[in-house]
Amino acid sequence: MDSHDINLQENERIVYRTGFHWVMLLGPAMVLIIAGVSVPSRGVGALILLIIGVVWAIFSIMSYRNSEFLITDRRLLARYGFPWKRMYDVPLTTIEYIDIHQPALGNILNFGKILIRRTGGFVHSIRMIPNPIAFTKNVQEQKSLLQAPSQR
Repeated sequence: MDSHDINLQENERIVYRTGFHWVMLLGPAMVLIIAGVSVPSRGVGALILLIIGVVWAIFSIMSYRNSEFLITDRRLLARYGFPWKRMYDVPLTTIEYIDIHQPALGNILNFGKILIRRTGGFVHSIRMIPNPIAFTKNVQEQKSLLQAPSQR
C-alpha cells in the first residue's frame, strides 16, 4: 500500500509490513520455460501455453507488486489481488486466533498460508505470506499489548 492508501488512526503506528512471497512467481515462470522450450517442436499447442504463461505472469507480477499486509498497534490491514482486489481492515481485538499452514516447500523457503478467525465466525485466508510465524507473532504481540495497556 502506498502511504496515501493507508488511513491510520490518530497515534496509530505500523509495527510490521510485508507483501507476498516471491515463490508466487514460480508457477508462471515454469509454464513460460516449458512453453518456450516446446514451441519449436510442439507448435500451436506450445504457443497457446506460452500465451497462458504470459497472462498468468502479468497477473502474478501485478498482484505481487501491488499487495501488502500491515500490522499496526491496533489493526491488521490487507490489500492484495489483481485484477480483483481484496481489502481487509481487521481490528486486532476481533481476532480469535491465527492458524498457519506451511507445506514442505513452505518450510524450506519460509512461506505459508494464514487463516485468521474473527469473532462472529469470519475467516480470512491469505496464501503466500513470507515468514508466517513472524507475521502471527507480531499480531499476537500487538493483541496482547491492546489487552494489557498498562504494560505499554
